[in-house]
Amino acid sequence: MDLPVLLFYGFAFIGLVHSVIFSFWAIRNKNTPALIITSFLFIQSLIILEYVLFWTKWQEQYHQLCNVSMTTQFLFGPLLLLYVDTIFFRKKKSKTYFLHFAPAIIVFILQLPYYLSTAEYKLRKFRDIDYFIVNYQWLNYF
Repeated sequence: MDLPVLLFYGFAFIGLVHSVIFSFWAIRNKNTPALIITSFLFIQSLIILEYVLFWTKWQEQYHQLCNVSMTTQFLFGPLLLLYVDTIFFRKKKSKTYFLHFAPAIIVFILQLPYYLSTAEYKLRKFRDIDYFIVNYQWLNYF
């Protein structure tokens, strides 16, 4: 394994560990902005881990993480908006924030058959490079 891949594994591991530790701290102290930013860090670390698994061709062995970024990439914008609103504007959470998370929820529901499928099905779809249940070109418009 070469050095850049090893560094990315390290970054993903450090991000996952820090996000879990900080989330416990944020929940205990009822610190909403810290919980939002740790969610952001956790999602980014998962995406980095998925990319490294793809680069090393280990996605077949760890198929549970395959295609995680399809849903989680739609959470960056709403989480950043929520974080900025809670830090700078001290807004109370309104019910309209749910609408910002709607694309991520829709993509997750559309990808749910893939996520709940068996390992053999995931590996077959992964080898065929057809594991996106949603049409990928259509998803770019989202």
